[in-house]
Amino acid sequence: MEDKVLQSVIELPLQIKQALKESRALSFPENYKKAKKVLVCGMGGSRFPALVVYHLFKERLKAPVLVNDEYRFPSWVDEETLVILSSYSGTTEEVLFNGQSAFEKTSLVTAVTTGGKLSEIMREKNLPFYQFDPKHNPSGQPRMGLGYAIGALIGIFENVGILEYKPGFNQPLEAFKNQVKELVEGKDSLSQALAEKVYGRFPFYVVAEFLEGLGKALANQTNETAKSISAYHVIPELNHHLMEGLKHPEGFKKEALFIFFNSSLYHPRVQKRFRITKEVVEKNGVETFEVELKGEDVVSQAFYFMGVASHFTYLLSQKYGEEPDKIPFVDYFKKRLKEDD
Repeated sequence: MEDKVLQSVIELPLQIKQALKESRALSFPENYKKAKKVLVCGMGGSRFPALVVYHLFKERLKAPVLVNDEYRFPSWVDEETLVILSSYSGTTEEVLFNGQSAFEKTSLVTAVTTGGKLSEIMREKNLPFYQFDPKHNPSGQPRMGLGYAIGALIGIFENVGILEYKPGFNQPLEAFKNQVKELVEGKDSLSQALAEKVYGRFPFYVVAEFLEGLGKALANQTNETAKSISAYHVIPELNHHLMEGLKHPEGFKKEALFIFFNSSLYHPRVQKRFRITKEVVEKNGVETFEVELKGEDVVSQAFYFMGVASHFTYLLSQKYGEEPDKIPFVDYFKKRLKEDD
């Protein structure tokens, strides 16, 4: 199964390409194209893709996009709100629960899934939705199929007129394909260097702006794929509190590692904040590691980050001797949750 996980990493660009093409081809009624707000309901590997797309295209989106990841449903959802139910398996409890409320509040409901109960419900209600064949995710793990959810959301947003990205994705996807190949073949050693650095440590991933959603994705993949603790923080927010929390406990400093994902595309003030934040962390006796992202635009850099994150966490799982496709405690939790229902 380990080889299948690695193959899923290699095929990330193909996941995005497939989902973009297929979701753009969906037929939505005209009233869907009048939506003024968007709510994406998802968990885990079906949640962070919405954050990725939102932060990546924040300056281009024509409607606010929010994420709901609990049982409570927002009161502001109405007939001008597009609700996207996102569940890779189609069986996610929280998403199905949200769907019940969504159908009562708006007729503008769609979904992204491989099937399951969610697809059955959408068909029963005769609503448009995207059911995809995850042929480029042989691992079967939603977090390794993040390209599908990301591509699907971009395609749906373009389809209903919420997003327009004129540069297009053909060139960034071709570059992404080559970058992943270089990472896996060792021609680009960044993911290997990260695995060496993070092994045995508590990594704090530091990102900003268009990479905020991917910082969350990386923390998620570190947890599930490598069975390793991790956290992510965002500049400038962390400058208002986190730096004062690095003194205690003293033993923490031996385990902590701050990884700064730098970008020449960040706002100049944010770039300056990265430099000073690194100084502060080091003054507190905590080790740092810098990553400079490749790419001429935000989409290219985001894709590169995605490839590095997925490959690095796979390599880290190997160093720990873990099975990257297994999630025993998540499975245990779900089993216990169903008891006596």
